Amino acid sequence: MLIESCPHAAWKSLGLKPLCSKRRARVSDLADAYAALNKLVPITCNRPPNHDQLQAIVSGLPGLAIAEHDIAAVRIVGNAPRREQGHWREGFIVLPLPPPGHDNWLRGMRWLN
Repeated sequence: MLIESCPHAAWKSLGLKPLCSKRRARVSDLADAYAALNKLVPITCNRPPNHDQLQAIVSGLPGLAIAEHDIAAVRIVGNAPRREQGHWREGFIVLPLPPPGHDNWLRGMRWLN
């Protein structure tokens, strides 16, 4: 199975502030992002995740939900894939949704509609 996710869109889909670029991210930005994400999805790490690890974690949430057959935890957006001049173009992006009971996530979903 192959799914595509986008870290920037995943943060927004969860109603969280997207992580800034690696070059601009300070240690405090990473700590804040990790704390906010951890409030929605309890995550255990043996040390604070770096920028790439945080982006991978948030991007991987839809894959975990799909693997668990939890379709209520994802939202699929985008255009259906199509063949164009012998190549596949476009495609769906799968985004994580916060767990039930987190009503603040709706603010981050307006751009998806």
